[in-house]
Amino acid sequence: VFFFNDTATTEIYTEQIVGSVRCVQETDMEMDSNYEDVLMSHSKKPWTSFITKENKHLCSEEAIDFLSKLLVYDHAERILPKEAMLHPYFQPVVEYHKKQQKVAQQAQMQAQK
Repeated sequence: VFFFNDTATTEIYTEQIVGSVRCVQETDMEMDSNYEDVLMSHSKKPWTSFITKENKHLCSEEAIDFLSKLLVYDHAERILPKEAMLHPYFQPVVEYHKKQQKVAQQAQMQAQK
């Protein structure tokens, strides 16, 4: 997520990552002529190009796949919230909560004895 003070700066950074032509062609977006030269010169960058040695430990295949499905310019192609929650990226969280529920149930059963 980008936090900028104006729409133009946000638009420039977004299009540098997801690709200029695709954004404009797929969204019926009207291009501000002042920014056309800057915006129309970017191709889509793969998410893996943002991986550095400092953040590599955070970048699993599931994380990259999840990110690529979330950060889609066209909302109709973007992953839905229910689909997002079922994504393999969250599997460790699901397993943790299942384990916690099992422990709680066992503790409750022990307390009832």
